[in-house]
Amino acid sequence: MKKTLAMLVLALIALPVLGKDFSIHQVMGKTSSQVDAAIGKPLSIGEGGAFREYGTKRSGWYVRFAGGKATMATVTFRTAFPNPESALAAIDIKPGKQKPAKSMLLSRRWERLEGLKSVVVRSLDGKRWDTIEIEK
Repeated sequence: MKKTLAMLVLALIALPVLGKDFSIHQVMGKTSSQVDAAIGKPLSIGEGGAFREYGTKRSGWYVRFAGGKATMATVTFRTAFPNPESALAAIDIKPGKQKPAKSMLLSRRWERLEGLKSVVVRSLDGKRWDTIEIEK
């Protein structure tokens, strides 16, 4: 009984970690004002608006702009995920049956995933996945 209760408590604690931060599709290809509306007020803005840094409750965002649109983003989560797919789900990317184009101990790279040029999920130890790099 105690073991079952402990497992239930752990599962409930993990739910917020496994949930979605918000959709990357609200960012990529969007203007800076649209990205501001999606993520919130930027913490800093690069010279000429070339990049913006943001913070959410669960993550830090670095978004690069070219031609007035978001073309690259790096998302770093404050709490890591148990696998790359869980990290992707947190920004509303679902690889489904698509396998990574490149798998290494500390990174997984998908190409042409959900209209994005590349998506790389990184780990510091090969067990906990906390950073995603996206290119439009």
